Amino acid sequence: MAPSASRLLSALLLLAALADVASAAEDLLYVWTGDDDHQQPDFLAVLEFNPTSPNYGKVVAKVDLTGPSAFGNEPHHITFSYDKKTLAGAGIFSFLFPFSARIPAQEQVFFYDTSNPRAPTFNGVTANPLKSGAADELYPLSDGTFLLSSLGTRAGTAEGAITVLSATGTILGEYPLVPPLESFDPHGITVREDLDLFITTDFIEPASALSLTQLLFGGIRYQKTIRKWRLSTKEIIGTWTVDDKAGPLTNYFIPNDPYGRIIASAVNANKIYLLDPNLNGTLGGLKYYTALDLTAAGYPNSNPHYVRLTQDGKTAVLTLNAGNKVLLLDLTNPYNIKIKDVLPLPNGANPHYADIHPDQKRVVVVDYFLDFKTYGIIHRPGDKIIHVYTFDTGKLIPDPNWPNPDFKNLFPAQGVTNPHGTAFYASGY
Repeated sequence: MAPSASRLLSALLLLAALADVASAAEDLLYVWTGDDDHQQPDFLAVLEFNPTSPNYGKVVAKVDLTGPSAFGNEPHHITFSYDKKTLAGAGIFSFLFPFSARIPAQEQVFFYDTSNPRAPTFNGVTANPLKSGAADELYPLSDGTFLLSSLGTRAGTAEGAITVLSATGTILGEYPLVPPLESFDPHGITVREDLDLFITTDFIEPASALSLTQLLFGGIRYQKTIRKWRLSTKEIIGTWTVDDKAGPLTNYFIPNDPYGRIIASAVNANKIYLLDPNLNGTLGGLKYYTALDLTAAGYPNSNPHYVRLTQDGKTAVLTLNAGNKVLLLDLTNPYNIKIKDVLPLPNGANPHYADIHPDQKRVVVVDYFLDFKTYGIIHRPGDKIIHVYTFDTGKLIPDPNWPNPDFKNLFPAQGVTNPHGTAFYASGY
């Protein structure tokens, strides 16, 4: 074969191989969704997320929970296992339902088999931590296990716990073995395995948000502590005490930061903090800094919720749940975060969850937080729309091809549903 013909054949074979890879690639958005009236099964929705697909934003699959714990969970957050073969979802209201005598002990964590990403299955695999309730965030570890944060006890009071779960629902441990003296109500989890560290934020005592306890609590009890843990032993090795009643919600390590610093949102303080974990053990211990004061910036009472960082750690997207806005932030100087762009949403949108796609160009924002209905005093139902914005130009721009699925009517046979946590199944990135 002539050299030119050989090169042409090699090029054609390469193009064919690339086409096979492209056809096998998946780009899907998983949405952990609750039934609004808590009378029908909660479920996992799968949406097409390939922007070149004619079905972009349309429903690919809907997989209901089954069994006695199938409804009333208020699906909260989800995450894939490290190998992407399992999806775990937490139910933050699961602890409430023993009071209704529907079943003696509602399951709190639900596991989906995602070996076929377009057709995940729920095979009844669940987990029910013994000491803790109000299951919240999940974080996958490289050994195949998950960390689960729970805000409180099975009765919703402090103290909560961090539970280690296997991908098959086995409870491997609940920590810390000795709870801190201060109220311990963990929500956000961020991990750096290379530093043998993880960080959790204490948000609220869940029982303080219930209607029946208002004579006791007189309102939501926001916490003011953020915990530093040794990952290998699951011990708390340090505590930041921030502004009183700050309500720290979410926290993320700045990617690849040599100092191991963390960005955290504080709902009630209306601030974004920079946390220094003091990796070198210098005098002065753990330090924190107000990196962005939203009141001073002109956004009082905004309730910052999710602050999501790009892989280079230079940019973040922040949802303002009460402020009905999405902010694009410049983290070039993490001690002094700047607002690059502001995207206003309609009153009552209540944006809560945000997640940046691996392409680092699109961000998903979910307009729903919580609605306790008659159970409690938190009522942020939002408009139940899932938005997609591009931000790689330095501006938050609504994706013109995304249909903004409205979960109030996306599933007519079920009626109103509540989207909360999301996860990407995105191969090829």
